[in-house]
Amino acid sequence: MVVCKFYDKEGTSEWYVIEAEKKDNTYVFYGYVMDDTKRLGEYTLKELEARKTVQRSIFFKPCPLSFIKVFE
Repeated sequence: MVVCKFYDKEGTSEWYVIEAEKKDNTYVFYGYVMDDTKRLGEYTLKELEARKTVQRSIFFKPCPLSFIKVFE
């Protein structure tokens, strides 16, 4: 189940969070990444915050990962 979405305001990347764990003053996410490649992997909140154009989607509703992959 995808619980959260981050996106690049420039429209180049999207991150779909499946799991999150607090570690060392940040969150480590496991999820689906859509940029120049499409893959499952880990990334941190600090990495996303370092990219000044990344925002969390406030309108995203949790859904199965298969729903995201159908509409890519």
